[in-house]
Amino acid sequence: MFNWLTATVFAVLGLIVGFLSLKIAKKQIAVRVEKIPELGEKFNPALLERKWIPYFWVICFIVLYIVSLLTCSNLISLIYTVIFIFCSFNIAAVDLAIRRIPNELLLILLLISIIRDIVEPIVTKNTSDIKYNLIYALIGIVGGFVLYIIPSLFGIYIGSGDIKLSAVIGFSLGIIGYIQAMLIMAFIMFVYLVILLITKKGGLKTKAPMGPSLAVGAVFTLLFPFLQGHINLW
Repeated sequence: MFNWLTATVFAVLGLIVGFLSLKIAKKQIAVRVEKIPELGEKFNPALLERKWIPYFWVICFIVLYIVSLLTCSNLISLIYTVIFIFCSFNIAAVDLAIRRIPNELLLILLLISIIRDIVEPIVTKNTSDIKYNLIYALIGIVGGFVLYIIPSLFGIYIGSGDIKLSAVIGFSLGIIGYIQAMLIMAFIMFVYLVILLITKKGGLKTKAPMGPSLAVGAVFTLLFPFLQGHINLW
């Protein structure tokens, strides 16, 4: 599937989608701040207005879309991946800026995951995989929900958006992929903690949004599913 022409096309696609994605993320933040002004006072809705953000954002999309072209085995998987990246980036941005996770993006992730789990086996003529894909996804969504709901039972605050995102990621990646995404998230959070301690800007009790690190972990897992190559439930 990869050649220089398609790589160039996907680089341009990443540029265009990245630009549009940033505009949409800013709009999502503005709408929520307008409805709940307290978000603007408590958090940082102007986060995406920094001058270097557009360059970083678009470069990430270009690189990830080209990597998608290299790693995806078929057209259905490729379409799914580019949409997944779009949703994940917007979820990460909105959560980082105002600690909100857009429900509409979670719904899109759910819908495209269901479509992929059904359509991809049909296209590849492995229709028996549909049942396993859906069972695997259901195990993932239960695991993602339970893992995040348990801390709240012991008085540890976990936002409802984080719980829903965790469940959706579990459904999208399956339980093994979800575990890998969580490990990556834990590593990112650990690095963040180390930076806070070194700069003396926070510590163990400093609250941080989990959405961005989980979204990054999910995208990385989708592109490089290392654990799935070593662990098989069936």
